[in-house]
Amino acid sequence: MQRNDSSTTDGIAHTPSRRAVLSLGAAGVGSALAGCSAITGGSPSSPNQSKDSVFTGHSFEGKELVVELRDGHDVERLNLIGPEGREYASASVSTGATQASLQVLEITPRDSFHYPIGKSRVVAVTSEGSEDLQIELRPNIEITGVSQYSGKEPRDFGNVNVSIENRGTAPTWIYDIFYTGIPYSEARKEGDGRGSPALYLKEPEKPEQAIIPPETEREFVDSHPPYLFEEESDCNGNQLKSTVHLKLGYQKTHSEEIEAKFSGQPVQAEGVSFDPIYACKEGSIRLISREEDNE
Repeated sequence: MQRNDSSTTDGIAHTPSRRAVLSLGAAGVGSALAGCSAITGGSPSSPNQSKDSVFTGHSFEGKELVVELRDGHDVERLNLIGPEGREYASASVSTGATQASLQVLEITPRDSFHYPIGKSRVVAVTSEGSEDLQIELRPNIEITGVSQYSGKEPRDFGNVNVSIENRGTAPTWIYDIFYTGIPYSEARKEGDGRGSPALYLKEPEKPEQAIIPPETEREFVDSHPPYLFEEESDCNGNQLKSTVHLKLGYQKTHSEEIEAKFSGQPVQAEGVSFDPIYACKEGSIRLISREEDNE
C-alpha cells in the first residue's frame, strides 16, 4: 500500500521530544547528479559527507518520517523506496520548505499500514536529477518492566503495567497484549491485528498513543486483567509464572516470562463474570527473563 503526498512544513521547525533525531552520519547519501559516494558514518559535519547534499537529517513525528533539507535546495518531490525497490510513500516539497513529511504508519480499524522493515531510500527528485538518502527502518521492542496496575475499579488490581521501550531506529506500535499461564481466560485471547489498538488495550486509550518512537519508553495495560481468581484464598501468597506477549504493528510477537505473587485482601471484580471472581489488592510482579539475563 502506497502512502502519497504527505504534508510539507514551510519553514516551521519541529522540536523533537524524546524522538530519535538521526543525523546523516548514520545514513548513506548518493547523488545521481554529482556522483557523490555513500556516507557510512559520522555527523552532518563529517568530512566524508558531501557539503552539496540536499539532506541535513531526519526524525520521526508520530506516523511520519520528517526529512530535513538544506536551505536553497531545488527538491520538488520525495519518494520513499522500500528494501524490495518499491515506492511506498511520497510527498511534494513546497518551494522554500526545509522539511517534508512522509507517512510510514497508519492505524485505522480497516486500513492499518506499516513500513517494510529494513533499509529504505529517500529519493529527492529535482528538475535535473535525484539524490538518495539511505536509512535503516527497524524497530527493536523490549519489555523493560512489569508491575501491578492500580486503577479505579476492583478488577484493575488484577492487571499489569507493562513498560515497553523501542531501542530501534524507527517507530512501531503495540496493538495487543495477551498472557499465557494465567487464571483468567479472557486475557489469553489475542487480537487478530486487523483492528485498532483501542479495541485491545486499556491504556493508552488513543491509537496514536500506541506508537512508540525510537529511544522512547511507554507503559501499556491490556483490556483484560490476567490475574483474576475464582477463590478468595488465591490471594494468600499465590505465586504464578506466566508469559506476557506483545503483538506488534508489523505482525511480530515479542514475549517475556514474568512471575507474580499475590497477597492482601481479595476484592470482588464486578462486571467480569456471572460467578464471583476476585482480584488481590497487593501483589508483586517481575520479569524473570530480564533478571536472568542480568545475572
